Amino acid sequence: MSSMRLLLLFCTADAQRGWRNGNWISGFRAPEDVKAQWAARPPMFGPAPLANRRPVTDAPGKLAKPRTPAPLGEPLWPFPAQRYDADVVTGLALNYREFSHRAFVGSLRRAGYTGDITLITEPRSRLQRGCEAYLRKSGVVAYGLVPDCSASSGGNIKHKTCKWREGQPPLPLAIIRHALYLAIAKTYSPRSMFYVADYRDTFFQADPFQRVIERRGRRLEGLELLVVAEHWPFKKVGNCPFNGGWVRNCWGRAEWDRLRNQSVLCSGSYMGAQPAIVNFETRLLNEVDAHDCHHKGVPSDQGYLNYLFYTGNLPAETFVETRGDGVVNTVGSLDGSRPRHAGYLPPTHVNIGEYWKIRDAAGYVLEDDLTTRSAAVHQWDRFGLEFHQFVSELGRDVRPRRRLSSAQKLCDGERLIVIGGFHHSFTSVLRAQLAKRLGVPLRGGRDERWPDDHVEEACSAEWTVFKKPTNSPRDVRRFEGLRRKFPAARMIFCTRDAPNQIWSLMKRTCYRTSEPFATCTALKRCMINEAERKWRRPSARDWTVDLADFAADPRSLLRAVVPAHLAHPSVREPRSAAGPPRGGSHDDLRRWQEAQPVYAYDVSTYERESGSLAPLLKSLSNCARVHSLPRSLACLVKRDNCSHQVISSYTLSE
Repeated sequence: MSSMRLLLLFCTADAQRGWRNGNWISGFRAPEDVKAQWAARPPMFGPAPLANRRPVTDAPGKLAKPRTPAPLGEPLWPFPAQRYDADVVTGLALNYREFSHRAFVGSLRRAGYTGDITLITEPRSRLQRGCEAYLRKSGVVAYGLVPDCSASSGGNIKHKTCKWREGQPPLPLAIIRHALYLAIAKTYSPRSMFYVADYRDTFFQADPFQRVIERRGRRLEGLELLVVAEHWPFKKVGNCPFNGGWVRNCWGRAEWDRLRNQSVLCSGSYMGAQPAIVNFETRLLNEVDAHDCHHKGVPSDQGYLNYLFYTGNLPAETFVETRGDGVVNTVGSLDGSRPRHAGYLPPTHVNIGEYWKIRDAAGYVLEDDLTTRSAAVHQWDRFGLEFHQFVSELGRDVRPRRRLSSAQKLCDGERLIVIGGFHHSFTSVLRAQLAKRLGVPLRGGRDERWPDDHVEEACSAEWTVFKKPTNSPRDVRRFEGLRRKFPAARMIFCTRDAPNQIWSLMKRTCYRTSEPFATCTALKRCMINEAERKWRRPSARDWTVDLADFAADPRSLLRAVVPAHLAHPSVREPRSAAGPPRGGSHDDLRRWQEAQPVYAYDVSTYERESGSLAPLLKSLSNCARVHSLPRSLACLVKRDNCSHQVISSYTLSE
């Protein structure tokens, strides 16, 4: 009977991963047969009980009293620039080598994240070798910080009290970063989502915001704040000398006693909608002002987070995700001296893959379902030897994949604008408007060149605006490749509604009534636009703009591409003008377009001019239908008006 009871006990523990009837089988409480299995399978899976990850009081959460953000300063470089409505990943990235930037930024970009990465770093003059080029190439917005911690003792710079901005009180860096996070959050839209992360010991395996959307079915909104619990019961407020000491020393033993069995919440990983981040950072900083804990031996921000949450001082929309069952997998406490001495772990070091078995065959860290790859992995450095090579590979993938000339490698294209798009999609109009805004001359309407064929001009200290129609998928791929060669260039892809674009091309040829020509042109147009969507990776320096949208509001795009501080002093804002003149050659019309303000766009032009072809042209807007039509091997396209009998062909399979 006794042996049968032990067998059943072990089977239940194994099936439930160390969790049975609401109690942990852990440490010295674990049965001997479970302890005996530690070498083969750890028993410490499963979430903390709900009671250990919710406030200890029923008091309603409080909104923070507003405060004026600390001065943020100017970005270290003009491009890439912040996007007001973008999602944001932010962190304090002071004094790190390129490896750390690749581990964080590189793995995040490789995971498919295309939003803003806004960091606090040292000034440009102090960035370590290769860091500025890498960060700018990876689309990072950076603000500088030079803390003066010389008057403070202690080994951990995060816990030193430092001077940091004129007019601001000296604070530990762990608190200073929250003042800067608040300032950053205030520069973004209430629709933006934020992920605030520790920088040095975090890497990414998936887009964290997409993972939130997948789990919750929508974006985070309003005051919704996601905080992350560390591994319970290895890491409780009561058994962690750091977090427990911070709570006890600042708020007293009575508060520590109330919180002692709660899961430790991590101040190095939290997410929320922009209003939630503003409220949280404001609430934390107000608490710093009220209790001044860093003068009581509590220099860390983590004590503030745990106290505020568990005492009901954060809004009710705040929720906790546990380790191994959420966006962030905080793995640090899965191996440590304190849980080992308490009997939770075998007496020797354990690792993530062989002992915990939460890495797949490719090395990615898994959630506790042993299937889903964690979106973000925090505190990986506690297992540095195990992860170093893997993290190196994650970051390395964002490097350029082909050799570039030394001139191209040295040029970031900060004063380069490149315009592409299927022909007759307003590339000439846009180039003329941008050139006017910058105060640079135009070479002529037919100046259509690739900037990588003219590197000296593209990399000059003067502004240059290149226009090159992308009339084949190969052209689109080359256009996309310019981003690697000129990482700071501004690139614009122009589109236009199908009926008018096709009709515009037909008017310039001898095929004004040819249905096969219209169909073939539509197919080519669809291939170009689909290739653009496939190969392009949107960033703060990329725009895809339709002619109708531009004509309705030209100011928005021109100001986004060339902000006011970069525009020529004599620039005048574009305005709408009357329509183009009737008649004249294509070159005459192009010259007129370049000399005019942005004229009103009439989407019904093709209906008035094309006669019986209008229904066909309208139907060619649907690319799915266009692809289903029979296609010829090649399209004959007149490159000029009918007085020039020059016909060129291009193959549809390019």
